[in-house]
Amino acid sequence: MAVTGWLSSPPAVRAGDGAGNAFSVERAMSHVRQIARAPHPTGSAANAQVRDYLVAQLRASGLRVEVQRELSPGQGSYAWVENVVGVLPATGATDGKARDAVLLMSHYDSIPWAPGASDAGAGVATVLEAARVAAASDRGVRKRDLIVLLSDGEEMGAFGARAFFDRHPLAPRVATVFNFEARGSSGPALMFQSGPGSAPLLWSLRGAAPVANSYSDEIYKRMPNFTDFNVSLERGLPGLNFAFIEGYSDYHSPTDTPDNLAPATLQHMGDQAIGAMRAALSASSVAPAAGAEPAYMNFTGKAFFQYPRWLDQAALAVATLLLIFAAWRGRRSETAGALATARGALAVLAAIAVAVSVVLSVSAFVREDFWPGVMQRAVSAHQLEWFLAWTLLASGVLVAILGAARGGLRWWWALALAALAALPMLRAGSVFIPGLVAAALVAGLLYKPLAETALLRGGEALLLVLAWALTLALPGAANILVWSLLALALVRAIAVVRGQAASAWTSFALAMPVVVVGGVILGDLAMRLDQALGVSVPVIGAVPLLLLCVLCMQAWLANGAARVGTALALSGLVAAVALVFVNPFDTRHPLPSSVFVLNDRVQNVDCLASIDATDDAWKRSVLGDAARALPNNFYAPEVWRETRCRPLGERAAAIGTPATTRIRVLGVEPQGDLRRMRLAVTAQAGHDVLDLYLPKGVDVRSASVQNRSINAPTAEGFEQWPVRIRGFAVPAGELELTLDLGPGPIPDALLAVTIDHGLPAGLALPARPAGLMAQTHPYSDARVGVARVALEAAQAGPSP
Repeated sequence: MAVTGWLSSPPAVRAGDGAGNAFSVERAMSHVRQIARAPHPTGSAANAQVRDYLVAQLRASGLRVEVQRELSPGQGSYAWVENVVGVLPATGATDGKARDAVLLMSHYDSIPWAPGASDAGAGVATVLEAARVAAASDRGVRKRDLIVLLSDGEEMGAFGARAFFDRHPLAPRVATVFNFEARGSSGPALMFQSGPGSAPLLWSLRGAAPVANSYSDEIYKRMPNFTDFNVSLERGLPGLNFAFIEGYSDYHSPTDTPDNLAPATLQHMGDQAIGAMRAALSASSVAPAAGAEPAYMNFTGKAFFQYPRWLDQAALAVATLLLIFAAWRGRRSETAGALATARGALAVLAAIAVAVSVVLSVSAFVREDFWPGVMQRAVSAHQLEWFLAWTLLASGVLVAILGAARGGLRWWWALALAALAALPMLRAGSVFIPGLVAAALVAGLLYKPLAETALLRGGEALLLVLAWALTLALPGAANILVWSLLALALVRAIAVVRGQAASAWTSFALAMPVVVVGGVILGDLAMRLDQALGVSVPVIGAVPLLLLCVLCMQAWLANGAARVGTALALSGLVAAVALVFVNPFDTRHPLPSSVFVLNDRVQNVDCLASIDATDDAWKRSVLGDAARALPNNFYAPEVWRETRCRPLGERAAAIGTPATTRIRVLGVEPQGDLRRMRLAVTAQAGHDVLDLYLPKGVDVRSASVQNRSINAPTAEGFEQWPVRIRGFAVPAGELELTLDLGPGPIPDALLAVTIDHGLPAGLALPARPAGLMAQTHPYSDARVGVARVALEAAQAGPSP
């Protein structure tokens, strides 16, 4: 695993400024520093400065550039966005034809509290460099147009990408899409998602040390994933989606700064972007590749393989036949019959379930009160150490169980497993029943001794079943197990053909190909899963390693395995407990701490507020002893923690009164079985977020803003105000909101909640010391207003 991680690291940064037709990490980092000088959410003045910089850079590279300003609707939401769109025309006769253009895409807005160096300043810098390289390249290479989309509003829900694909005249000409994202600050740039018919694009990456596996495609087809690339997928366009995910502690964090972005990661993303773009621009055809989607994988980051998926099926069929042959050939010398093999397979499966249960139960115990409210930030600060702790614990439990199985599982062993798999969860509320069941199964299956050969053959049978299940259900993910099983089957066949009993060292040597192939493939999968999901699902990275332990059982199932497994499990347990007592926060990983101004007209409250579950000296100095719990929360339905408030007192005059929102009824008209209610919403000042909640009992079937449908608003509000319509980057002035209402009452008031990022200038709070940073939620360092807005009666005469 260590070797796999090292070999999969990004290539070294190339020194110098780079030739005109090569990606320059120095130029790209210069762009990142300009883009990520400060947080720049959609609609902010800082975002406008970034927009102007991007326009100037693309024009300097020779592109025709425009800013697409649109009101972009979403699901019960809307946003005003400003996309930067550039075009580099083709040099041949294909210029201007439908479906002939290549689109480079990334988003330039950031989350309100993060500078956005990685997410997605790195992607924007990559696109700028790629556009410069395309403009400087031989004109004969560009057989089709290059379109650049630097979208706005991605962080709130891909509003900019939707505005482009729904309304921009260039959208129908897009044939191929490359998107660049980030969910961390370091590591290799993964190609983790492809569009339909993208086989030629995948092959174009082979010269840039790609890290790509078709299993991720299968995962993202079934897992929610909210990047701009999804908008192009909805339209069936071929393309590739890139992102880097190591350094998760910097994701959506104030620490997402240029200094924390790894230059080698930016270099890796840029090299792949240039290679893929050149291949697409020079391709003789841009039509999606016909036929079945390919399987692909990289081996340690140094070798990339792309092949038809039937090859996985063929390799698995060969592995199956070889294992059947080995079982038949060794039937006289081995002591494992069909029943013993089945018992062994069930025992191995139950042992894996116990190992998973132990990690889930113990992690729930040790992390129950581990930095509440900022637990994921605390874990991400030491994510590798947590991964190693859970890996040692899980693999140790599995090795100990199967090592003890040959002599039969003693009652005290079974009792200890049940206690470890089920009881620690009591701290989180209840006994972990799945862990208890798994431990009981292990005890029932292994209370009598089980021969070593039965465990080995049972493990092989279990892996074969899992591999065939993957091949049939998730064909792109079959290579997770297929090639490792083929190596195992070849080793087994060689061993039985040799015919003579092998020494321990010979058996160990024969197992090495399985260890290497399985270790590289499953070890890489374990690391990627933990980097992506490990902070919230601690066992996710350990599962592939449990399969690896089963795959390599021949190498470790021997006398003393139970003792070795116990030592591994205890070391993992000690490491996890020790990590709980290590303060994860420092100047590199600051503790989130926040306050915000709350102007709540419903409760007549004007205060400095905080919803943090943690405390610190800075926050105590800001809130003081006068902070009290707010009786009700009418500003954030997703916040369940207590809101502490300190009255503003004399500070209220220094920051001024909050801007108001007026709502006027323009008319209520019948529309078949429905009633159409038109409202004029007037904001005294622009707002970063404007939430309008409808009262309980109002049946809203659909809604639109400025005649743009936002579908049916979702029930994401409060008990008495359940339905929310959310607007982003709402300008000052009037907008028209139309509601189609079913039977029931017509509202006479709405609840208006506004969020404006940045504390008011007159507040004059002390600066945070080193080791603290703004909280990573939208209310941190913001001004929040709450008001029940009565609907003003319709005026006589024609509606405006």
